[in-house]
Amino acid sequence: MDEFPGRQAAVLSFSSAGANPQTVLSPGRMFHRSELRSMSLDGLLTPVFADAYTVTGTASTPAMRSHAVSLALPANLVNRAVLGRLTAAWIYGCGPAPSTISLLVDNGHRITALRPWSGCILHEVSLGPFDVIQFSGAAVTSPLRTAVDVALHVPSAQAVPVLLMLSADPVLKCPLTLIRDALESGCRIPHKTRALECVRWLLNHSGRL
Repeated sequence: MDEFPGRQAAVLSFSSAGANPQTVLSPGRMFHRSELRSMSLDGLLTPVFADAYTVTGTASTPAMRSHAVSLALPANLVNRAVLGRLTAAWIYGCGPAPSTISLLVDNGHRITALRPWSGCILHEVSLGPFDVIQFSGAAVTSPLRTAVDVALHVPSAQAVPVLLMLSADPVLKCPLTLIRDALESGCRIPHKTRALECVRWLLNHSGRL
């Protein structure tokens, strides 16, 4: 069952334009890692995430960033896990690049434990039908689910700027009032009180931040 039934009012029609994977270069048949780094140092390429690059001057999009992150995932999780929390916030352009990739897996899906050096952290959660968006073959939590998860699971000092950016982007259609309503509609959710306090504080002070 969806933990946040109120989220269904925020179904996002998100364009996947610019999702062409060819805009992202990574080590493989065409280039070695050292060649990509050398072209980056020469200014021909710009780093996107980890070992993924794009041609300098190419516009960065959520589709590009999600594809770049998917290239860094363990092979067995590429089509089974959802990019979420601060990773999803960065994909939407609303936070810094994550040092660790946050992966969400729906409860009941059995996943092999991650290796310590995978660069990822895995969370078993409940995912509703409106919680996931597909970008260039990578599954990402919706802006609203991302905002709710950030409010619930990220320390307030980190969460505040991310929530402000998510709520301020008109394309994402995720205002603070909607984030508050989604949190209030959740049942038996750990950290709900703290998350609501954070969002309500932002509603009262966002005009002065």
